[in-house]
Amino acid sequence: MTKKLSVKVFSDGAVLETMLKDLQTGLVTGFTTNPSLMKKSRHQFLYWLCQRSACQNYRLPSVL
Repeated sequence: MTKKLSVKVFSDGAVLETMLKDLQTGLVTGFTTNPSLMKKSRHQFLYWLCQRSACQNYRLPSVL
């Protein structure tokens, strides 16, 4: 008996441009981020909210 493998790929980051590039590959299921990534990328919290909004616009899950 063979089971079908189901894999979801999430892009982990805090830079919108990179996240959108990942989305365009067609391989990404959703996005994740965390405060240390946001601090490392030196983005403000409001900018991070825009990234989360991008996930909602494309109807992709955003894991927090």
